[in-house]
Amino acid sequence: MWWLLLFLPVCRGAQSPDTFTLSVPDGPLSVWMGSSVILPCSLSPAFTASLKVRWHRPDKYKTPVLLYEEQQIQQQPADPQYRGRVSLIGGLEKGNVSLKLENVSLADTGEFVCFVAGDKWYDKASVHLIVKVMGSPPVLSVSDGGSGQVNVTCVSDGWSPKPTLTWRNNRGALIPSQSHQSATDARGLVSSWLLHSSSDSEWVACSVGLSEEERKESRVLPHTSRTGTGPWKEVFISGLVLLLLSSIATVLILYKKGFIKWKDSKETAAATDEDEGKKLNGKVNDIEKEEHQKLKQQNEDLLKQHEEEKTLKKEVETLNQKITGLLSQLEENKREVERLNHQIKGKIATDEDEGKKLEGKVNDIKKENQELKQQNKDLLKKQSEEEKTLKKEVETLNQKITGLLSQLEENKREVERLNHQIKANDEDKEKKTEGKLNEKTEENQELKQLNEGAFPQNHGLVIQVKPWKTVKRLKEILTMDEASVKGDLEVDSWRKTLE
Repeated sequence: MWWLLLFLPVCRGAQSPDTFTLSVPDGPLSVWMGSSVILPCSLSPAFTASLKVRWHRPDKYKTPVLLYEEQQIQQQPADPQYRGRVSLIGGLEKGNVSLKLENVSLADTGEFVCFVAGDKWYDKASVHLIVKVMGSPPVLSVSDGGSGQVNVTCVSDGWSPKPTLTWRNNRGALIPSQSHQSATDARGLVSSWLLHSSSDSEWVACSVGLSEEERKESRVLPHTSRTGTGPWKEVFISGLVLLLLSSIATVLILYKKGFIKWKDSKETAAATDEDEGKKLNGKVNDIEKEEHQKLKQQNEDLLKQHEEEKTLKKEVETLNQKITGLLSQLEENKREVERLNHQIKGKIATDEDEGKKLEGKVNDIKKENQELKQQNKDLLKKQSEEEKTLKKEVETLNQKITGLLSQLEENKREVERLNHQIKANDEDKEKKTEGKLNEKTEENQELKQLNEGAFPQNHGLVIQVKPWKTVKRLKEILTMDEASVKGDLEVDSWRKTLE
């Protein structure tokens, strides 16, 4: 008998229980792209008979990741992107319905639903999967920011999920987030901009990663060749060259027009040098003033142009960031539209099937309604006929009852009459009986007297007893009611005897 006890738990485990529960991890699971992962799911109590296990994405119930039914894994229907990459890890008899997913891709990020059903109950639970991807090392670039500052840019792409980005100075201290801006798009591209003081020796570092152990870092010196001079160096050189060229051109023009003459005699040159020098100095001063105004205006125009270029550059960078964000949003919207279209198509197909089923049910209901209407019509007709028949029968019964009541009244009156007549007859008979009794009593007295003289004493006793019994019987008859008198033959015979 002990082997039956061992076999009993196996039989109980094979049956489908009335209820059961599923257990999955509370938080999300993280896994590197390209590796394998087990999505835990267990049921309690365990059973194998009529067990149905369906792993699916939330919006793809009809095309599951894996379907276990009729004691085996079904090939159809199944999501093609998971074919050959999924399996059950075993231990169904112990309630283990966990899913093994191999060669994890970035598209596997998200929720997986574990759905288990039996003959009498079903339950489902969700496991959230996060696929991690290590991005590229950060690329740093430095550009002039004006006022002794530089704009340091840090860019890294290919991260999943969204990484964290931090800036540090050469002392290892974190640079506050208020000093820089960061952005991340849907494709895992993370970028940040930092406005920092120019330095030839103090580097800054940009670090990007998913955790403290999973980070990549790059460093750069916040310095440019134009740092500290700005546009003034170019403006000064340009002005100096223009001034030199203008001076040479002025001298040549004056020489051609005769304002400047070369003489062989040193005396003549010495005599006229002072006058010519004064004139030349005056004209040169005028030309210098004019050229200075022109150079000043050109410098102002160059400064304005440089400021406009800086503004335009910032606007272009801002627009590029906005365009990048819009493109990312557009890609997300495109994927969302495709998902919604796919979902709508599936819902339309489902609605069409449901519509056909509902149409069939409506037709069946219409037929049933027609049949019920006809049945109601027949029942009403039958009920009406039965009511008419019942009314006639009731009328007939009422007539019969009326006749019977009349007959009953007549019978009652007849009974009263007969009772009255019987009572009268009884009174007459009682009077006659009393008369006859008196006569018999007198006869008995006479017989007694005769007996006393002619018969022995014992014979006289017998003769005396019989009249007494007769008198007693007559008294009993007189006290009987009419029914007893009619049914008692002995009384009748006595009455006939007495008469």
